[in-house]
Amino acid sequence: MEDISPFMLAISVVAVTSVATITVKLVNWLWLRPKKYEKFLQDQGFHANPYRLLRGDMLEYAAMAKENGSKQTKLSDNVSFHALPYTHSIMIKKYGKKAFIWFRPTPSIQVMDPEQIREIMSKPGVFHKLHLNPADMILGGLISSEDAKWSRDRKIIF
Repeated sequence: MEDISPFMLAISVVAVTSVATITVKLVNWLWLRPKKYEKFLQDQGFHANPYRLLRGDMLEYAAMAKENGSKQTKLSDNVSFHALPYTHSIMIKKYGKKAFIWFRPTPSIQVMDPEQIREIMSKPGVFHKLHLNPADMILGGLISSEDAKWSRDRKIIF
């Protein structure tokens, strides 16, 4: 049997390492992380269908949206059911006011309790202030402004 050249050995090691790394990342993204999210959310009192690899709740969501898309809505009907049928059926009928839906490997939390929404919104550090680029603000203002404001913003830029 011939000796393997050092160059071929190095390429083989890099290839095996790359495949192993990609495999670990895929398993983490597609299975381990969603299962960790599922356990965490259940510990917080949220309920949902168990995580299903790759698809989550997407097939049921799409089927229910297609089914309700063909139905006519009367003014007296509950609009929330027709707008978001799957969310409505999961939230109200099956799991209550604290539930989550799987969009592939990502859970989407659905909260319908006003008191809980108020509690979440009042926590510091949960929602961060949006930091915009000043150049974008000026250009956006220049596009939408008129008369004296447009002239002033134009002088600042040029």
